[in-house]
Amino acid sequence: MNIKDALFEQKIELDETMSRKNLINREIQDKFTKIKESSLSKIITGIRRAGKSTLLYLLLKNIDYGYINFDDINLYGIRATDIFNNFIELYGNVRYVFLDEIQNLNSWELFVNNLQRNYNVFITCSNSNLLSSELSSHLTGRHIQIELFPLSFMEYSSFKNNLNFETNRKQNLIKNNLKFYLDNGGFPEILMENEIRNVYLTQLYTDIIEKDIIMRHDINQKKTFIDIANFIMNSYTGYISYNKIKNNFSMGSVHTVKNYVNYIEESYLVFFLDKFSYKEIEIEKSIKKAYLIDNGFINILNRNSTNTGKSLENAVAIDLKRRSFGENFSIYYWKDYSDYEVDFIIKKGVDIKALIQVTYALDEKDVNNREIRALLKASGVLKCRNLIVITWNYSAVTAYGENRINFIPAWHWFLDPVY
Repeated sequence: MNIKDALFEQKIELDETMSRKNLINREIQDKFTKIKESSLSKIITGIRRAGKSTLLYLLLKNIDYGYINFDDINLYGIRATDIFNNFIELYGNVRYVFLDEIQNLNSWELFVNNLQRNYNVFITCSNSNLLSSELSSHLTGRHIQIELFPLSFMEYSSFKNNLNFETNRKQNLIKNNLKFYLDNGGFPEILMENEIRNVYLTQLYTDIIEKDIIMRHDINQKKTFIDIANFIMNSYTGYISYNKIKNNFSMGSVHTVKNYVNYIEESYLVFFLDKFSYKEIEIEKSIKKAYLIDNGFINILNRNSTNTGKSLENAVAIDLKRRSFGENFSIYYWKDYSDYEVDFIIKKGVDIKALIQVTYALDEKDVNNREIRALLKASGVLKCRNLIVITWNYSAVTAYGENRINFIPAWHWFLDPVY
């Protein structure tokens, strides 16, 4: 197939695919609409199938734009100039250009730099390293970046028209939806298009591991890498030690392990939290806690074991990570020498804004006293009085000496967030 035919088929396929989808507005859509006419490149990053292309389609659907999908085998290895010459022949003098999965194009940054002179450029990318290294060095000051996650519970509830929790019946419906969301995750095609979860996510995970990581980074020890990736994915809400991975998988060096872990993080499969400290060097050296980018992966990798408490903690971590991008706060965990631990520390600027524990508690007696003691201890050390425990169903504001802890049901916290 020649280049022009491939580009023509891409646009037809995009329009046909979007016409079959249930399209909903995303929480960040209004923000993106406001910057649509900016002369800077607009870049959406995030895991594959999170809805990046759909978001841009909604933004551009009533505008005359041209489209190139670089995740097309017909374009692999072809020079950018040859592709764009055919693009101009096909689309003519359009002003808006939509570049999908740009990370698959060699020397993409030079291509985008040239385009910015004459076009309004919109880009999607499924690799975070493009932003942290290549993008920041080549497009400094000439891009706006937005990170897109799979659907939040707020977005899923909006799709279900279930945001009203004024009655017990409506609250119970929301809790039922939250159970489904914790089990199935937030990928739009599962929640909105009824794709079979295990089949869909297994294939997505395989594609990311093999195409986005192993092929992209030319990894020779394929089986070992897959085993390490599975180990990290199964360690969600737990600690990741490079030395432990090195020893468990008989790796030659910690450096290789760090590279492997970085590749997995760059693909947006996981993200890591550092242990909080006032000293930057201690933060850098701290053991990381791992969280999956979407709860749906939990069940395809842990089919013989599910833990509702860990699933809830993972979902809260995702929601905090999602919000932190727009609200400019940092997330850590806290742990002291006695192994008292607080799940999430929210830091904005130099201030600690909130301490958050997550527990699957139905009522007061289900709340673990050790978790409360850890929260109170961290409050004293970090001088923070905004103490929150996210539960399943327990709601209260309880005094503990001079401190007060706000117990918030998870469904309420997701729909009416307090940090």
